[in-house]
Amino acid sequence: MWVQHASTETNQRSRYPMLICVCSVMVLTMIAVVALRAYDRAHRARHFRLDDWTTFTSAATTVIYAVLAVYQTRLGLGLPLELRPIEDLHKFTLLNYAGRPIYVAALMTFKIGVCLGALRMLDRSNGKAIQQT
Repeated sequence: MWVQHASTETNQRSRYPMLICVCSVMVLTMIAVVALRAYDRAHRARHFRLDDWTTFTSAATTVIYAVLAVYQTRLGLGLPLELRPIEDLHKFTLLNYAGRPIYVAALMTFKIGVCLGALRMLDRSNGKAIQQT
């Protein structure tokens, strides 16, 4: 059984396969895209800029958060609240609170990276053409 301290019926009601599949597919896709970006920047520009480093930091914190989310499925994530095992409530709550700053850090660094990338593109463009639109 995947969910710890749960009965077979409770384990069957859990949506852990969907959560694990979504986390895995999205994280692998993100890693592929970030790796392609790193390859492109290393071979074309020959250096990384601040927006690249924030993207790499965001990717690393996203992987950490995805691992925490998958581990939380073993503790009852994916089950209705009333079916979550009481034995794992303290550990689940602790991981949930520990994961929140990691989630916020991943989201924050991603948004900062997007803003810095947009500023880099605007820096190279014609300012008058942008002001006229």
